[in-house]
Amino acid sequence: MLHKLKAIRDKYLHLEEHLSDPGIAADAERSKKVNKEYKNSSRSCKRSGVTKRHCPT
Repeated sequence: MLHKLKAIRDKYLHLEEHLSDPGIAADAERSKKVNKEYKNSSRSCKRSGVTKRHCPT
């Protein structure tokens, strides 16, 4: 179970890093895709009951 929560958290943090990448911000399509994935990942963190320590908001 913990490995699944870690995977959710890792994906969330990875997408968060991508959002700050100027190359992604310059590409509207890619930015839209990353933002959508980030939003869904954020929802997954909240639904899974992961604490802020595991999945920051």
